[in-house]
Amino acid sequence: MRRVKVLPLADAQAALTATEQTLTRWTTQAAERGKAADLLAAELAEQEARAGDDLAASDDPETDLAAIADRLQRLRTEQQLSAQAAASARAQLDTARRTMLPAMAEVLRSRAKELREAATARQARTDQMLAELSAWEGVSYGPVPRRSALGDGHTWRSVPLTERITERAQWLINHADHLAHLAEHAEADQVLSAVNAGTPEMTDVERVALGVADSEPADATN
Repeated sequence: MRRVKVLPLADAQAALTATEQTLTRWTTQAAERGKAADLLAAELAEQEARAGDDLAASDDPETDLAAIADRLQRLRTEQQLSAQAAASARAQLDTARRTMLPAMAEVLRSRAKELREAATARQARTDQMLAELSAWEGVSYGPVPRRSALGDGHTWRSVPLTERITERAQWLINHADHLAHLAEHAEADQVLSAVNAGTPEMTDVERVALGVADSEPADATN
């Protein structure tokens, strides 16, 4: 299990920005070093294949053998160093991506916190209005209960906006936990996929809750 550093929200967002700026450079370095290692490996294989023919045509096999051996050794060393450099660049790139995931998770948790605060405020107002309506009419009022309404296996329910806001907040928390888990446990390709996917876009429910949208989302059923 990897231990990925988790930063406070402000620092995490700054780290996220800084990491994004270095990803391109590291990607280029990894590609260049990987290409160099591949070219050296091909050249080494070619030189090794030609060594026998070169010695057979040599007037001084002993001297030429030493020169060939020295040349091959230098190629092997260069190839090894290039391969190590490429592996190091790939490892740095993976580390940078893993650092991004907790930062992304913190952004989602911040969004969820705002939604929960909005839901709490809305629920207080809803409770007050329902109490006033109940006192006015002399009967209890509340949301339509969740119930099955169709006979084909589907369900229908009327979902109050405040409840949808709360559910969205919980979804964001769950997704944040998932990203944090990926940072420490996932394979490199899964981390890359999560980073490329980015943070989920703000939904209509979020916009309404935070006062970004002018009207309530049309879809109020699940």
